[in-house]
Amino acid sequence: MSDEAVYKWITLPDKPNVWTRSCWGGERFFHQYSRWTKGHADAIGIVTFQAPGINSSVIKALAEPAAIAARWVGPLLGASVELGVHPDLDPWLGAWVYTTSNDSSEAEKWARDSTRFYECKPGQPLEQRVEEVRGERTLDAATSARPCTLHWIFGPGDTHALVAHGTHYIYDGQSNLSHVELIMGFLARHVKSGSAESGLQEIRGYKWGTETSRLPRCLPECIGISPSDSDDAQSEKILGPELAGHGPSLGLPPQRMEPRGEMGYAFNERRRLPTDVTAGFNRACRSLGFTSGHGLDAARHVAVWAIRAADAKAAGEDIENTHIINFMLPVDYRRYFKKEFLGQPYICTGTAGFTTEISLDHIRAKESEAEGSDAHLDRAFKEIGPLLAQQYRAVADDRELIKGMRPVTEMLGVDNEEFPPFEAINPGDAYTSLGKLESRMRVNYSQDGSTQAPDVIRLLDWFNTSRLTRPQMGLHTWVWKGSITLNVNWSDHYDAQYIKRYVDTVEGIIRRMAAAYGTEKPAGGATVTTSSGASLSNLGGRPGQVLAPRLRKPCTCQQHLRARL
Repeated sequence: MSDEAVYKWITLPDKPNVWTRSCWGGERFFHQYSRWTKGHADAIGIVTFQAPGINSSVIKALAEPAAIAARWVGPLLGASVELGVHPDLDPWLGAWVYTTSNDSSEAEKWARDSTRFYECKPGQPLEQRVEEVRGERTLDAATSARPCTLHWIFGPGDTHALVAHGTHYIYDGQSNLSHVELIMGFLARHVKSGSAESGLQEIRGYKWGTETSRLPRCLPECIGISPSDSDDAQSEKILGPELAGHGPSLGLPPQRMEPRGEMGYAFNERRRLPTDVTAGFNRACRSLGFTSGHGLDAARHVAVWAIRAADAKAAGEDIENTHIINFMLPVDYRRYFKKEFLGQPYICTGTAGFTTEISLDHIRAKESEAEGSDAHLDRAFKEIGPLLAQQYRAVADDRELIKGMRPVTEMLGVDNEEFPPFEAINPGDAYTSLGKLESRMRVNYSQDGSTQAPDVIRLLDWFNTSRLTRPQMGLHTWVWKGSITLNVNWSDHYDAQYIKRYVDTVEGIIRRMAAAYGTEKPAGGATVTTSSGASLSNLGGRPGQVLAPRLRKPCTCQQHLRARL
């Protein structure tokens, strides 16, 4: 989706199963997602990567063992999916189960049958070839006997792509990308030596066919952590995106209401921004009086308006006089844990999804601005950021709302006596639990207090991905290792170029804000200037504004205590 590679070679931990859990709970979706979808959308994950100086023959040699190395995030190699309930998982598994074989040769055959290679035609851009392959493969979907197919597409230069097509039986979009990243991680470890055999030796630590018995039994384990997890380092890896500030989610209306395939398809692409752009964007948001999480929400508002307004103008229509966007707010439960949990890495126990509402007076182009111009979008971004921050805080500080999340704390095993349960909920059925909770969470707010806004609290999918069984799309953001990650899911009710246009608009705002605010001076506070040395008064700040250094309270977790000692 981007001219820049969205994936770089990385070094993974020594234990693949730990990394699996850090990829947004690679093991969780086997039973949770299957009972939600009941056989709806397939998931197609697309990752573009750079392999400078690496011959494609080396990648081909490693492709099959890489697929086997990722066997703990399904679909498990040598596995098939069947209707029914595995005895060890009843009542947690409601619809589909997978079966595995104890014969490793079946897994290797699965890898051979599931892995395909493609070359770009002479003069053909990689992006175009990816779309061709994606279109061809959706006509021949993966099956229950072969739940995932992997398609390596080699570009004319050092940039290539991997398309993973997973069945609707056990996949969702985010889990698909987690699987892809495990495969890419294997290559990162072995591509220099080109040794496939050394990679195969890594993954024989578990007996073939033992995965079912290792499946997590309830929600907290599904996402790989509980509040009492003793491995702080592992916890921080898993929770990195949430700890760093998970941003909002919102999307555009569907372009058409009928899916293209019999059941429809779900797509997922990811774009990572450079660390210097992320740091610059963070500085810009702080200078303007809000956090980067609020800023990412503002960028979505602006991008949605820009695209909807442009499309309405082209069609000769008037855009609706409303602008309400869904977004996700991580609820911080550290304040409500019992004493023994204080200082430990925490999990966002639920993402309270509600709407943020912005008056069109703030987001429309002014008389001196060209509709959709950079000047218009940037001005609107700076103007609505503080307004969104107020709405965030109104919910984040609402203790009654927090108390309403009691069932989720039960699912996570947090025994907080301050919040008595109002209803018995099966902790294994996350979707039902959240659905019941949704009906009880309501908050009224308005920007100026003159009017009463409608009940806007709606609990959304807190697994960080759209289920995509309906006409919908979502752009999710988080900061991981200092880089803003734009992760977009969409159903085939949208065109890929339409989605790319939306993400490009969001990224453009982020990059321009990062560039405009220059760099901070580390000593004695920080004077913020633009890259051209212009006054901040033209950017919504104060001339000569000085930012106090950000002081962090020392962490009291065991890992950091040991590090300080």
